[in-house]
Amino acid sequence: MDYSIFNALNFNMEGIQAALISYDVMCQWSVHMQERVIGSPYLKLPDNLELRLAIGLFHIHGHQDTCLARYSPSFIEGGRQIDGETIETLWSPLNEISRSTRGMSTSHRREVIDDHMNDSNWKKLVDAGEFISISRYCIDAHADRAVNAVCRRYGKAISGATLSATAFDSINSSADPDSVKVWSAEEKYAQRERVRDVTVMDIYDIKMKRRELIHITLAVPDIRL
Repeated sequence: MDYSIFNALNFNMEGIQAALISYDVMCQWSVHMQERVIGSPYLKLPDNLELRLAIGLFHIHGHQDTCLARYSPSFIEGGRQIDGETIETLWSPLNEISRSTRGMSTSHRREVIDDHMNDSNWKKLVDAGEFISISRYCIDAHADRAVNAVCRRYGKAISGATLSATAFDSINSSADPDSVKVWSAEEKYAQRERVRDVTVMDIYDIKMKRRELIHITLAVPDIRL
């Protein structure tokens, strides 16, 4: 995993200042990442490249509560709402061939699955140039193609952004101005320092204090005759 990621980060990265890396177990993989890079002659991190480490939304809700604020793309500048998955999107169409591959030998089954995955990749490649501009009205035929999927998500993103902006403005206008200044300063500090210490993102982990229940024992007089 280390070799693959750091070789990709050193390929054609001229002029790129930040890279968002999404990995299912980023909370574990990133713990001693710098030490592994320094101690290996085969790993190299480009100079002046900011790494924004994330866990895709498809997996992060199965992690500990602390991982959500620290690694969710929702709290990373430029991360937005991404699932961070590619292979998993093939599970649904590949399930359709499970009945035909069930009786195959291991090598035959691998060849058939590889053919279907290559076909999916080819469709994505061909469809990438089918629509030059992305608009809300480009969803026509081939609804399973990559560009059409982007078009659908783009339309939902525009609608969702409008609703979110309205809700945020409503909450922001009702909050105390001094508190808003403090929160804004804390957010800027967290976004700036998260590269060095991911725990600063814990400000997004809002925890409500539970009310303590007081148990009272009442002495009821015996009123039996």
